[in-house]
Amino acid sequence: MGIFDDFIFGDFCDPFDGTVSYLKFNSNNTQDQHPISIQKLANDDKLVDKDHTVYRISCRSVGVSPSDVSVEIDGKTLWIKGETDNKDSEYNFKVGYTISDDLIGQIDQVKFNSENGITYVYLFVKRNNPQIKIERM
Repeated sequence: MGIFDDFIFGDFCDPFDGTVSYLKFNSNNTQDQHPISIQKLANDDKLVDKDHTVYRISCRSVGVSPSDVSVEIDGKTLWIKGETDNKDSEYNFKVGYTISDDLIGQIDQVKFNSENGITYVYLFVKRNNPQIKIERM
């Protein structure tokens, strides 16, 4: 181990006489360096209606009570954030996701809920079903 590893992991893990050799969290297609996953819901999903395409964004919100998670859209950025204040420490997270120009103007409803350390954000996007008139000349 190098000096950095000895300093960081040596002191931290010394009472356990070992070091962290591998650490990765993966939940609902989210990971440490990729905390969001996006899925288009199938047309037969109970949230999808004839007027909307629905996208579900799953975001890691581990360590924050569901009631302390908030979601907002500012410009083209979807913000998912949460904060908890324990007796001895404070923990928070904040994730920003930029929504494409084509999609942002079509969103007419956003719903969200959190459970078991994952926040689910549902974007209801208006379907563009133009009635194109076709006639013989």
